[in-house]
Amino acid sequence: RDRVRGRFWVGHDQPGGPWLGIAVDGSGRTVDGLASNMGHVLGTGTLDAAESSRVAQTLTSEYLLDHYGIRTLASDNGGFNPIGYHTGSIWTHDTAICAWNLSRDGHTAEAAAVSRTLLASSVAFGHHWPELYAGSGGFGHPVPYPASCRPQAWASASAAALLTVALGFEPNAPAGRLVLRPCRPGPFGELTVRGLRFAGQEFAVHCAADGTATVLDGPDGLGIETA
Repeated sequence: RDRVRGRFWVGHDQPGGPWLGIAVDGSGRTVDGLASNMGHVLGTGTLDAAESSRVAQTLTSEYLLDHYGIRTLASDNGGFNPIGYHTGSIWTHDTAICAWNLSRDGHTAEAAAVSRTLLASSVAFGHHWPELYAGSGGFGHPVPYPASCRPQAWASASAAALLTVALGFEPNAPAGRLVLRPCRPGPFGELTVRGLRFAGQEFAVHCAADGTATVLDGPDGLGIETA
């Protein structure tokens, strides 16, 4: 935590700063572009509460959060290209990881907002997410990266991450305990999910629009709690 704190926080004297840099280059300098990478640090225990809140605020700023996901590079960066491979395009799984980690660190409102952008992109692409794409931009709708796979495995798996955000799964199978800590209010309104499995047993969950969760069809002794 000390090494990340000392090396990666940049932009202290810049508007909107500070933020977490992207990387350390071969000369030991911190690459200070504003990018989605910082969302991968959330939920790891690396940041204290104030730092985590700072990252959540930055990730959901107008420079990173598009109507259809989180840009890999901020729109005010000199190298920004909305269809560039890692220079402003949106990666489905990258945005899903950011949403999940926001939720894990307790930023449920921000996690819900990011999740809704991915749902919007899913609708725009006929529920077949491409690997990466340009956001709304001048077209008013997302545009797939020309060479992106569609569908693509880790993009498709993002649907599971969004359900995890909505229902707040905290599983501990060895202890036989599963806690559901849903977003309040729910990011997608009223929701029922069936076919879930935990510790080898199947169950379903109904989540009301206000985030209240009810376990359905759960076997006795499964150890599911709602928070």
